[in-house]
Amino acid sequence: MMKRVAQLACFLMIWGVVAAVAHADSSSGTSTTPDPKVIVDDPACPDGAYCVNITFIGTDSPEAGSTETFSASNPLEFTTPYPFPNGLSYTCGSDTFANCNTIVTSGTPIDFDGVYFWNGTLTVGDSYTIASQGGPLLLDLPSDFSCAVCTNGIIELTPEPSTAILYFVGFGLLFAYTKRRFGFANQA
Repeated sequence: MMKRVAQLACFLMIWGVVAAVAHADSSSGTSTTPDPKVIVDDPACPDGAYCVNITFIGTDSPEAGSTETFSASNPLEFTTPYPFPNGLSYTCGSDTFANCNTIVTSGTPIDFDGVYFWNGTLTVGDSYTIASQGGPLLLDLPSDFSCAVCTNGIIELTPEPSTAILYFVGFGLLFAYTKRRFGFANQA
């Protein structure tokens, strides 16, 4: 009896993983943002987004607490390490900047090359969140920012791998416990 319960529990966990992946990958009206959106916020991470905290270290005034204003003639740019030729309609948003726009290269499909923000002020030493909502994304870290989790100057706005690792370690421990506790090994 316990063997059947354990088998049913394992089946339901595997089915749950498949269903979660299918739901996350669907672009059927259940997703709130079907196309990727790059967001710079102060400092909260939007729901359902991949986020990285970055700290503004300044370009013109490196003193802590000083501010720098970004205008249309001097925007803050986040470019991609390489173009993303997937044809998606990338968008942007911010609660720190009044305006933003995507950088694209014409073609078929359209290449996404990054985003730029203007009409906003950043304070040296303050942390901000850059997020990708609706899909993973890689961006170059501008020279006037620092980032504790960025590797080689790349902002990785991708799903957190530790969640999947934690899930599968727990699944493996449950399997090992069930096998040992109920003696499923080599029953004749």
